[in-house]
Amino acid sequence: MQGWHNLAGYKRLYILGAGFSRPAGMPLTNELLPLVFKQAAAIKTPDSDPVLGHAEILLRELRFLLPGMRFSSEDLLNGIVPRGFDFERFLTYASVISASQMGTGEQLDEHNNQVV
Repeated sequence: MQGWHNLAGYKRLYILGAGFSRPAGMPLTNELLPLVFKQAAAIKTPDSDPVLGHAEILLRELRFLLPGMRFSSEDLLNGIVPRGFDFERFLTYASVISASQMGTGEQLDEHNNQVV
């Protein structure tokens, strides 16, 4: 998969975490989503939302994977995350779906079934 990412021009986001790095100025896990959202919003392409940029993709995935939570772009840009949001769980869901799509070339529907 590493070669494919390089050929497709994707940039990786590495997330390192441990509370002991807080004194060094590193964010804690519960602060990561707004930071990632702001970075994604700064990435603009001709086919992306003019205001949200690639954060629109992230917002769509958050709403798809966690439909019981209320995510808004305004809140995320202001550093507000829905109560009970678990960033590690979201990353687990997203990585499983990504690996499935990469491995099969298939998309998943709202019930996580492969769309044929």
